[in-house]
Amino acid sequence: MKLKTNLLPDADLKIYVGSTLLFIYIFSSMLVFSVLILLCLVLPFSVRYELSKIWVNSVLWVAKVCCGINYEIEGLENLPKDRPIIVLSKHQSAWETIALRQFLPPQTLLLKKSLLSI
Repeated sequence: MKLKTNLLPDADLKIYVGSTLLFIYIFSSMLVFSVLILLCLVLPFSVRYELSKIWVNSVLWVAKVCCGINYEIEGLENLPKDRPIIVLSKHQSAWETIALRQFLPPQTLLLKKSLLSI
């Protein structure tokens, strides 16, 4: 019997290291920003929302630097700016969940009750 090992090419290793760094950054920065936002509960919502936008922008930047994630947004000009809208998303990735906060105006999230039992 012969044991065969598959060594990862450099590109694959870069993806794994970059993904690991992004994962570490997301969770460590989330702890810092969540405490900051909680400390700002006495301040207006707009201040807390701006803090959350700073976190989102930093996560997207780290994703670009560590993982090489580039994106292009199309169709924002079709969204009305003078009234509330409902955006339904299929959430095909975790990136989208975070990135939507940057591209859409201040928003409220909804959670299906059935998802709590998963």
